[in-house]
Amino acid sequence: KKEIITLYLNTVDFGSMAFGIKVASQTFFNKGQDSLTVPQAATLIGLLKAPTWYSPVLHPDNSIRRRNTVMELMRDNNFITDTQ
Repeated sequence: KKEIITLYLNTVDFGSMAFGIKVASQTFFNKGQDSLTVPQAATLIGLLKAPTWYSPVLHPDNSIRRRNTVMELMRDNNFITDTQ
């Protein structure tokens, strides 16, 4: 499973001409994927559903709502705590 998700995240379109998580991290947050905060990572994962509609550049309100949804799902599935 881990190899499949790694391959997927390294090739998927995050919008704004950012293909792959490494490029998306640099494009949207000017940092490497290993340095992302939980909210930043959730923002990038949220982009996968609809890269233009959830773009933090083009539609920041949509992006925040989607990020919050992703973080709620992460919490509900015990990947993060309420504090995070």
